[in-house]
Amino acid sequence: MKIAVLGAGSWGTALTTVLADNMNDINLWSFELDHVEEMKATRQNERFLEGVELSPERIQIFHDIQACISGVDLILIAVPSQVVRNVMKSISDKVSKDQILVNVSKGIEMKTLKRMSEVVAEFCPENTYVILSGPSHAEEVAKKCQQPLFLLQRVERRQNWYKISLRLSIYVFIRIQM
Repeated sequence: MKIAVLGAGSWGTALTTVLADNMNDINLWSFELDHVEEMKATRQNERFLEGVELSPERIQIFHDIQACISGVDLILIAVPSQVVRNVMKSISDKVSKDQILVNVSKGIEMKTLKRMSEVVAEFCPENTYVILSGPSHAEEVAKKCQQPLFLLQRVERRQNWYKISLRLSIYVFIRIQM
């Protein structure tokens, strides 16, 4: 599966490495050009998750968000919750209805008090939308420590459940119906 990870902070980077280890091809996007250049040069994200290698065989690093999401099966949203709206606004016209959206951003939008699911739905209401969350830390996930994670999706829209859970499986997923 080809996956775009939007957000190269510690959580986005940790998930990128695990997804790459699961034999997925990853496009990792960062907003900051100098950050992209550093990661390409060192094949690490020294700013946010030091010591974790970014596989040159499986991980491509992008500054152009449109190029990052082009042709991928799944878009993992790992940006801070206060910029989810801007990111979705910038990509919504390029997201196809077949692309699965997985959100790992935590919190609510302060200005509107909306959940991230509500913000994403404003821009891509027809897409399969899944939340990946849990009591876990990026450093532990990157080190391959066992972490409980939850994959949540609305029951009436769970048509891609099996495909998503197979590709995103890190260690533990507990199915909860909303």
